[in-house]
Amino acid sequence: MQLVSVGYELGQLPVELTKERVLEYFEGERLVLLRSGAKDPYLKVWSNTDGYLARWFIFRLMDSDVARFLHRDRSLRELILGARDGHVYLVDTRGASIRRVAFLRVKDIPEPDLPSEESYYDDTLTPECTANASTDQLVLLDGDWDATKLAAFERRYAQIYAFNALFGSESGNDIMSLENRFGNHTFTGSGWSYVHAFDQIVASSADKPQFVAIQVSSPGMVRYGVDADYGARVRSALATMRDEFEEVEKRYGALHDNLLWVTRQARTIEDEEVLDSFLSAPNEAIKQPAIWLANKLNLDPERVWFVCSYDVTAGELVAAYYRRLRELYKWELDTRAVVV
Repeated sequence: MQLVSVGYELGQLPVELTKERVLEYFEGERLVLLRSGAKDPYLKVWSNTDGYLARWFIFRLMDSDVARFLHRDRSLRELILGARDGHVYLVDTRGASIRRVAFLRVKDIPEPDLPSEESYYDDTLTPECTANASTDQLVLLDGDWDATKLAAFERRYAQIYAFNALFGSESGNDIMSLENRFGNHTFTGSGWSYVHAFDQIVASSADKPQFVAIQVSSPGMVRYGVDADYGARVRSALATMRDEFEEVEKRYGALHDNLLWVTRQARTIEDEEVLDSFLSAPNEAIKQPAIWLANKLNLDPERVWFVCSYDVTAGELVAAYYRRLRELYKWELDTRAVVV
């Protein structure tokens, strides 16, 4: 059936848009996030086809709308009907060629051209490729937020992000200067002297998310500028927490219990040489759950062990990473700070 010409015809799109990210792909692009020169987000939505022409809707929305859609709080149908300007641009294409552009009020969109009531984001249709990764990281905020809470969230997110930049799987960052940096740290009697090694590492990292914008209404939104790969790895680690929290927490529990046992044993050793020998000895009870957690949460165990040497020290770093990641996950559950 031939597509019906609707709307007020335009010569071309009245706004210049740049592709940021493909959100859904099935036998071709189906849902694309675009940005204007003013950094406003637009969605390009595949609507229909008659076998010759493909019909798309392009409309402006808010970053918070994008975040809520990615978190499955709002459907695609709701986004279209709630378009920020009350209208969409209807674009009919043949391949890469634009054949027709029209202005169409939302209330005049034919029902067959609208998505269904259940048109929620399907992350299984998101292309898994570096070229598709976004340099914008959206965080959906719900509930009461103030500057103190936001600063605490940003600090934790920045720590996870920077640690991933250094120790993430396929990270290209040079860590030669960190070789064995924490391998010779000793136990002081009141706790591990390298217990703050995680914070030391990330504080010195040049890789940090950059604040871009905030929308303070509830639900609100924060947008950070990120390296596409690092941002994607953090999102993936948080997705693992959502999907496999019980198993991941169980492995962390085993790691924590064994680290605690080593701590208690070390406190009974007064001779420094004996203590060093005890700490530097291979410890599979720590190494196995630490490696499992590192692999599961997108870290490269070889890079972690490179800066630590000892199983105990590496286990402490992985455990510190996990605790901070778990804090972000619990914020998502308790106060709705959702990295999407």
